[in-house]
Amino acid sequence: MTAAPLRGAGGGSGGRMLPPVLPRRIAFQVAWSSMRVRMTRNLITVSSVVLAVAFLLTVVGESICTQAVYRRFHDDSLIGDQAQQLIETLGHPRDAMAFLHLLATQDREVCSWAKRLGGDIPAVDAEHCLLCERLGRWVGTLKPAQIYLLTRNRDIDEWLLQCDSPGQIDHLRLESAGFAGVRLPLSHSELERVAQGMQATRHALAQLHQAESARLRQVDDAGGVQAVVDRFIDHGDTDSAGLPISQVLGQLDAAQTEALIHRLSIDRMRARVIQVLNTDNRRDPALLQVADIRDWAMLAQAMERQILEEGESPTRRLAQESADHELFTISTFDEVAGDPPLQAALLAAVNSALPSSHLFDEAAWETYPPGLEANELLKQGRSHLSERQVTRLNRLLLESAFAQAIVHRPAEGPYDLQLIADPGQLAAPANARIHDLLVGAVGGSALVELGEDLRRRASLSRRAQAFSDMGYDAQAGSGRLVCLVILSLLVCVVGIVNSMMMSVTERYREIATMKCLGATDGFIRRAFLIESSATGLVGAALGVGLGLVIVLLQASSWFGAAFWQVFPFLALAVAVLGALCCGIGLAVLGALLPARKAARMLPIEAMREAE
Repeated sequence: MTAAPLRGAGGGSGGRMLPPVLPRRIAFQVAWSSMRVRMTRNLITVSSVVLAVAFLLTVVGESICTQAVYRRFHDDSLIGDQAQQLIETLGHPRDAMAFLHLLATQDREVCSWAKRLGGDIPAVDAEHCLLCERLGRWVGTLKPAQIYLLTRNRDIDEWLLQCDSPGQIDHLRLESAGFAGVRLPLSHSELERVAQGMQATRHALAQLHQAESARLRQVDDAGGVQAVVDRFIDHGDTDSAGLPISQVLGQLDAAQTEALIHRLSIDRMRARVIQVLNTDNRRDPALLQVADIRDWAMLAQAMERQILEEGESPTRRLAQESADHELFTISTFDEVAGDPPLQAALLAAVNSALPSSHLFDEAAWETYPPGLEANELLKQGRSHLSERQVTRLNRLLLESAFAQAIVHRPAEGPYDLQLIADPGQLAAPANARIHDLLVGAVGGSALVELGEDLRRRASLSRRAQAFSDMGYDAQAGSGRLVCLVILSLLVCVVGIVNSMMMSVTERYREIATMKCLGATDGFIRRAFLIESSATGLVGAALGVGLGLVIVLLQASSWFGAAFWQVFPFLALAVAVLGALCCGIGLAVLGALLPARKAARMLPIEAMREAE
């Protein structure tokens, strides 16, 4: 049986002998056997790819998740910020920076508005106003010491409007040149233009401030800020106050205007609820009322018995601390049961003693042990209790001394908006009275809506705190992110090149043998690239898994449920795919130089190096 000749062993042009060509599957077998033999070194290479890809995905994924949550946070906060900005603008004059922005973006509308309010502004240079605004806001971003060097303790608006003073621009250039890491936002020609056009802009700003004063008088004439806001809620305009809403918030479409009106109505309802809560908190629920006395005759008998006893007693302490101690007599106790005016007088005398921190005396209450709540208050020390807590303590002591005559009432208040934000607490039987009071003031459905809004605001506050703790700046560039990514990729490439170069060094004899058996340069190159591709695929897959777990755990710990509500599935999927391709690409890139070196080695050279 004759063996089949290798392809290219005979024939061909002129009978020349062609070198044998090994099939591609042999290259895969060589790469696989090489990886198995050199498992330890391949593990090192895989580890470098895992760490690089995990770091890459962690950095990029963190940025994606944070941006997704921040966009939702910004959208949710925008309406509230707009409502607050409108209210503040209605009640306070705007500064030069605000007017410069309006002149740069709405020059015709603002000039027309000022003319209606008595101002006379000629045509303004919108581009000059824009340059002035950029310069003023740049100064506002400097450190306090730098601002002082430029303005010499003047207000930024005042300094800016005097930029055409002799030497002002030169002083600005000279001082700012010494600021480390800071550069002027305007060129020299633009600074000269600021100085040249300042006189006309200064005149325009003076006219705008005059119109602003007239506008504030119109707000007062309309009944104040809240009256103007109420009119906007009911009719959707602020023209009666002389302030087009577009000057404050820009052009709003119908949906944005409706959302703003809804927010202002929620804020108005919130103010009403706060007023109701504050009014109720000024009432001390620990003071006794007529309905708290279960049996006047029994109360009178108990007080009379304590007065007749020797030594200290609760009734004797009441008489000493009361503003009308003369009512605590036997004759009063004999007549109080059937005399409502006398009952009211005695109740007032008892209530006058309740705020006293000296009402309690251990000897007086020796036979009337206080309850659990009273004991907790006593442990705090009467000197550390507020007046409201002292009154509550004394009320509990009287309930223990006259248990059959005085009705026990659970503690109430003080109340705040947290009660509205917690539907379970608001619906508790102990808060039924304040619940009915609030429903009567704003309505049941409005109260539920306010509770939802308060919980949403609390969530926004927690997210704002999370961004603050992270030091997140939405306006910052991505330079730091790019540098970190490039650094991680360079480290990965260096590690792979080093590992593959060592692999080539260890396999000189193997390369020489394959060359002698007919392996071409392309075969050797393919074997090394296949090995590096497989290594990169395994490392990238493991790195993607590790990085994704880190990203999800990190985002969940920072933002909680808010992150899962805006889970950026598509962006993370693209990041995962990119990181996977990047890991494989890095492995192949790192193996190009070693593979080229191995492929170009001559058999005799490889044998000599192997010895």
